[in-house]
Amino acid sequence: MRKLITTLLCLVIVLCNAAYGFSQNFDVRTKSDVTAEQLNARFEKKEDSKLKDTGKYFIEAQEKYGVNAEFLAALAMHESACGTSSLARRKNNFFGLRGRRGWSSFNSPEECIMYAANNLAKSGGFYFARKKYTIASIGKTYCPKNTKHWQDTIITHMKSIKAAS
Repeated sequence: MRKLITTLLCLVIVLCNAAYGFSQNFDVRTKSDVTAEQLNARFEKKEDSKLKDTGKYFIEAQEKYGVNAEFLAALAMHESACGTSSLARRKNNFFGLRGRRGWSSFNSPEECIMYAANNLAKSGGFYFARKKYTIASIGKTYCPKNTKHWQDTIITHMKSIKAAS
């Protein structure tokens, strides 16, 4: 009986992922049809989030750099506790970005979002330039110590964006 229940739960998870089109093999270069308003609606659910009213920047980043807006927003949500982490509050750093001298600091949320999208897409970088286009392949570099959990959390956040709209 347990095996049947486990199998059914796995099937439900697969079907839910398919319904939203998100899985570990989702190509993050796929253009999203999400709007800035839909992103903002999701960000509004977290009180005191510095991501509030940033939806337009994720859409602009998608247009400029070719990184799926839902993926980029989900990445920011995960890495910054939905815009409430101390790093997000103090340094406008929503992606856990580090430089040679420690945590990167940005003048605005827009600057951070554009930087992160460019970092994923730029030639000579660690991601698109090395043919890392899926959530799974990006996760192996972005979060090598806990890749599976990172991937699952990103997908969950992507679904929550769809569900909020």
